[in-house]
Amino acid sequence: MSSHLSVAQVGLVHFMAFPSAQKGEGDIVGSIEKIAADEFFNFLEITTIPQQDRAAVKAIAESAHLQLGYGAHPLILGGKLNLNATDDAVRGAALERLKASIDEAVELGAVAWTFLSGPYGDAATEDEALDALVAATVELCQYAGERGLAVTCEQFDRDIEKKCLIGPAAITRTLADRVSGQVDNFGICLDLSHLPILGETAAETVPLLGEHFNHAHAGNAFLKDKADPMYGDQHPYFGYPGGENDVPELADYISVLLRTGYFDRASATRLPVFSFEVKPGPNHNIDLVLANTKRVFLEAWAKVFK
Repeated sequence: MSSHLSVAQVGLVHFMAFPSAQKGEGDIVGSIEKIAADEFFNFLEITTIPQQDRAAVKAIAESAHLQLGYGAHPLILGGKLNLNATDDAVRGAALERLKASIDEAVELGAVAWTFLSGPYGDAATEDEALDALVAATVELCQYAGERGLAVTCEQFDRDIEKKCLIGPAAITRTLADRVSGQVDNFGICLDLSHLPILGETAAETVPLLGEHFNHAHAGNAFLKDKADPMYGDQHPYFGYPGGENDVPELADYISVLLRTGYFDRASATRLPVFSFEVKPGPNHNIDLVLANTKRVFLEAWAKVFK
């Protein structure tokens, strides 16, 4: 059986596993150190870090041989930033704040920076919004590229929770084609947990995105009961009762990535990223959620290579 260590850089989205970090709260340094001490994870996706803690976080990652990525998601969602706003002032404010986050990512020693699009309006305004997003994304890529950072846009749902322009596979591919025609440091982040929310599958979406897909996320979603606290894009643990993803679905995802050459692609990281987005729900212990994640991944990987 091929070891995942030879083909993938397994990662974790820190600010999902430790949600208080999204607001700069809790023991951010301690929780980062906890993951850095776990050799299972070779990549950690963090978000904005209080100024006084940045040197410590960078030192932890360096001493642990842990590469960092930076996710601007909490800044975008919390600040209601909209890169596809057709109002120049609104889009300009988003660009200014996100360029500052790119500077922070560089300060932390991150090698990649990830963002999400603004909200979807309607079919009548979609083309204009996409034009605005393409222009903003190119500007961010140029800014990041001058500082040695790769940029990825993560696709999200259209009508359940985040309700983003990007998005369904077709428009995601269009964005990637248009941006990549102007810069060379842009790609797409695809999340297994978002596919059922979009009504799409990895078998359909991964080939459509092609070489643009260069940052893989994996997680679970729950869609059966809106009253459940893990409903929507809340990333419950794998195998959550009534959830969409467990060992079989993760194994299928890995199989599609292998067949389509994902793990052979050039990457800003040492190896292509395969990061987990998992979140502890009410009364869930993060240590058990992380143990679940590692167990499910190893079982799924073994299933693919049996």
